[in-house]
Amino acid sequence: MSGIGEAAISPVCDAIKGSLFCRARADYFDDLQDHLMDAQSEMDQLKKMKEHVVERVQKETKPQMQQLYEVTDWLKRVDRLQEDAKEIIKEAKEEIRNKALRWFCPKRCCSYERVGKRVSETLGEVKQLVNDGKFDAVVERKPFDLVIQMPVRKTFGFDFKLEEILTCIEKPSVEIMGLYGKGGVGKTTLLKKIYNKFCEKSDYVLIFVERSEQEPVKAAKEAICKKFGISQEECKNKGEPINNVISNILRKEKFALMLDGVEGRWLHQLLDEIGVRRDGDRKGSKVIFTTRSKVLCDTMKCDMMKAQTIEVELLPPETALQLFNFCVGWNTPNANGEIPELAGELPELARQLAGVCNGLPLLLITIGRAMAGKTDPRDWERAIEKLKTQPSSFPGVEASVYPVLKISYDSLSEDTLWNSLSTDSLRKCFLYFSLFQGVDNIKKMELTELWIAEGLLDPCNSTHEAREKGEDALGSLKSASLLETGKSEDFVKMNDMIKAMTVWLACEEGKAEDKVLVQKPQLSTWINAERISLCGLCIEYPHQTPSFPRLTTLLLRAANLDILPSKFFQSMPALTVLDLSDNKGLIELHVDIGYLGNLRYLNLSGTCIQKLPVEVQNLKMLQFLILDRTSLKLDIPVGVISSLSSLRAFRRLLVFDQMLLLNSPLDDQAELLKELESLEHIDEIGIFLLHASSVQKVLDTHKLRRCVKQLQLAQCTDRLPKLSLRGMEHLERLELLKCSSLTELEIVKENNQQEPQGSEITVFPGHIYGKRQQSFPNLCIVRICNCPIKNVTCLINIPSLQSLKLCDCNEIVQVISEDSGQNVFKNLVKLSLKRLPKLKSIYCQALQFPSLVKLAVFDCPNLRSLPLDCNSAEKLRQIKGSGSWWNDMVPEGIRDAFSSKFRETDAVVEHVKDYNAYDYCVEAWKEMTTEQDEVSDCFSRPRPVKQEGEACSSHRCRKRRRLGSE
Repeated sequence: MSGIGEAAISPVCDAIKGSLFCRARADYFDDLQDHLMDAQSEMDQLKKMKEHVVERVQKETKPQMQQLYEVTDWLKRVDRLQEDAKEIIKEAKEEIRNKALRWFCPKRCCSYERVGKRVSETLGEVKQLVNDGKFDAVVERKPFDLVIQMPVRKTFGFDFKLEEILTCIEKPSVEIMGLYGKGGVGKTTLLKKIYNKFCEKSDYVLIFVERSEQEPVKAAKEAICKKFGISQEECKNKGEPINNVISNILRKEKFALMLDGVEGRWLHQLLDEIGVRRDGDRKGSKVIFTTRSKVLCDTMKCDMMKAQTIEVELLPPETALQLFNFCVGWNTPNANGEIPELAGELPELARQLAGVCNGLPLLLITIGRAMAGKTDPRDWERAIEKLKTQPSSFPGVEASVYPVLKISYDSLSEDTLWNSLSTDSLRKCFLYFSLFQGVDNIKKMELTELWIAEGLLDPCNSTHEAREKGEDALGSLKSASLLETGKSEDFVKMNDMIKAMTVWLACEEGKAEDKVLVQKPQLSTWINAERISLCGLCIEYPHQTPSFPRLTTLLLRAANLDILPSKFFQSMPALTVLDLSDNKGLIELHVDIGYLGNLRYLNLSGTCIQKLPVEVQNLKMLQFLILDRTSLKLDIPVGVISSLSSLRAFRRLLVFDQMLLLNSPLDDQAELLKELESLEHIDEIGIFLLHASSVQKVLDTHKLRRCVKQLQLAQCTDRLPKLSLRGMEHLERLELLKCSSLTELEIVKENNQQEPQGSEITVFPGHIYGKRQQSFPNLCIVRICNCPIKNVTCLINIPSLQSLKLCDCNEIVQVISEDSGQNVFKNLVKLSLKRLPKLKSIYCQALQFPSLVKLAVFDCPNLRSLPLDCNSAEKLRQIKGSGSWWNDMVPEGIRDAFSSKFRETDAVVEHVKDYNAYDYCVEAWKEMTTEQDEVSDCFSRPRPVKQEGEACSSHRCRKRRRLGSE
């Protein structure tokens, strides 16, 4: 009975207990629904907050920015909570639907309690996430790649230059720095050193763009995009120009952009295309670049106010030797830590070999490494000779040096300041320097004449226009650091290694070695040659002259020629250019010269030829006939000049000393002038005149006046009532010597040039006077000797005057007799005043002399002042004069300001240079001649050219060598 009763009562008891259990938690259970509603509300708020944060991240995340770690972690927590909340909310809703059962089922109540706790906890987490999601910032700038210094070889002589550059670039006023210099000089190495210095500055974002084969803009954009993490593909898909993206990024950054090897375009265009802004605040950012183009740097300075340029120059001899010895291994310490001293001939041979490298670091390194371990002096001697004569055969030169130098050649294009030439023409002009091996200074005028005759310049309407294109070519080559100014502005010179490269390139990079010959005087080697230049070498003639069917250019300057073999010219039917100048032993030109039907250029200057063969008249294609410094009695048969139907330029000038020997009258040159006038294409004439009738012929003939480029008047003893230099706008050089009868000189432009009234410049009897109107725009050289003038005031109206020499003018009292302002002689480079006994003043006040480089004053006893002050002549390098004149006659203030420029020179030495040196050479020449009249006629230079190359066995050549060395 009792068992049955317990079984019946037990469920009732459990229900009562469950009810009581649930009632005890009724308040907690009643909160579930409220908590669930709150949780859902908070989850909706959290969802919106997440969407807002994601939107901010997307909006603020630029290529150089990244999402904050805190934001990333918060988003992950939100994602996890959202997944968990879905299950909890679902379970809570299920429990609420089963609410009625909870009063009678303790298990259900426990489940309900568990869900309620989870909802409550979830609500707390949601509220915490909502609170944590209130970010001030959601992105930060990406940390840049670790900046690692670039490996740079040990350098010599760069420390001072590096400090100079860093000092300059650190100035706030300098934002752009250009380093220019020829190839192989060390610009890239220097730029890497600058980069390494900037690595020490943590506030700069460093971007280094190396020289590469690809387009420079593309290379620069890739480097910048890589640095800032910019996706060019992503920008393209969004339709946003990449340079705009780069511009917006760089505008906010302090960066240092380093560009190696900028060539072929203006820098401002390059920066614009990359996206580098050139206006506004750049936050102290810097742009540093290297180039071989000086003009690119110059134009950059014009375009950009905060720009500076520095030239990277060749190493001085001692520094070059240190670098060379280091590369040889001689500066390496031994096992004891000591640098062994070299003995014997090796140090001097090393100095010689390093000297051949001309301070070019790339070449010094290459040659030095090639000579490492060489201890036999004979190896060094052979190396010196090989590097001088055949540098391309030296180990490492063709593989390591030429490719670097060739970049400048490959970069030549018409996209420069001088754009009048095609790229092909410009490169041909450069390769023409292969013919000037061993020649330090090349005269620009002769070089452009050769270019014109060779047809290297683009077609032109006149010789003057062609010369301008030649100047353009020279300017472009200088801009590319392939060429530089020579001993004066009239000359250019080229680094020997660059010049050697021209031979390598002209010979198709060494594949056609016989195409251009510069070191082979044996005629047997000429058969396949197209161009030959043997300056200063003796030619070895075979028994029979072979044929040279391809030969177009033959330069035999100072080649010790006495006579050319018969049929010599018949063997070269394609010859275009023939230069026989400075062969003083050459007294006859063979008649077979007439077979050269394609000849365009003939230079016989400095030879002793007595007569031009009549056969010269067969040269119908001849454009240039140069007869400077030839015999004073050179016979030019009547009709020869007028037969040269293509002649464009004729020149027959004397050296100044040659005119001093004119003691006997020569034939009138009227017939020669008449023939020149008859030529249709003639537009350049350089000539000396000795008779009034010849002078008058030029003055009265419009065509001749317009063609005269150089004019020499000497020993005009017959009276010239008036000399009118009218309409000679192409006149560049004027020399007057012993024109004692000249009483009036008039210089005036042609009427069709629309010169204002009062442009005439008149020399009245005894003096020169001129009104202030510019005339003769190309006249740059004036020399006056032994003429009764009192001043040269008219020369203030010659805008291009660069050289003025006055000597032995006994009546001159004042160089410029009237006040014409401080801009007088603004382009004058050289001023020489000698033996002017009455000269008292150069000018009435101090002049600027902005271009003056050299000033010489000798035997001017009454000249007690110079028109100089502390602001004058910034380019002045030298004042020559006697010590007594400088100390006793020059005011103390001028002496103090210019004492460092003064070079004391004996007046007697200067007098010898002007007069007696020539007489001395004539006496030496007598030893080689048999006829007395040959002395004054044949000798054509005050100092014979010193010959180089192979020794000549003839007695005459040995004599000339001794004379040249003296």
